[in-house]
Amino acid sequence: MAFSPPLYADEAAARRWLRRGNPLVGLFVATPSLSEAVCDWMCEHRDPAGRLGRMLRPELPRPLAEDRFEHLPSYSQTLAKVIIAAGAAGWIEDVAVPIQLIARTDDAVVDLAFLRHVAEAQLT
Repeated sequence: MAFSPPLYADEAAARRWLRRGNPLVGLFVATPSLSEAVCDWMCEHRDPAGRLGRMLRPELPRPLAEDRFEHLPSYSQTLAKVIIAAGAAGWIEDVAVPIQLIARTDDAVVDLAFLRHVAEAQLT
């Protein structure tokens, strides 16, 4: 199962959808050096980053809001090499087991039309 998978048709679509869904991520997409600097800071300052996470997303349960900042140092690389590069949709074709793609219809980051396309391609 993949919940709200960030699958995009190409790099331009990835950048467009990410900017639309979250202004901070949109800033990271536009300026990779900023993304790397923030990532480095969060890795070195996990406790303050977790508190920042709670302030930015007070509607989330505390452990979930904090966990968003307990990431490996490769966050900025994952953003660039996996999500923005838009290659993950192709990886699904290589998987030998069924995959369920799940997304809310009001998810601002998910390209629902492309997600439906990927899902339909798996059925053929």
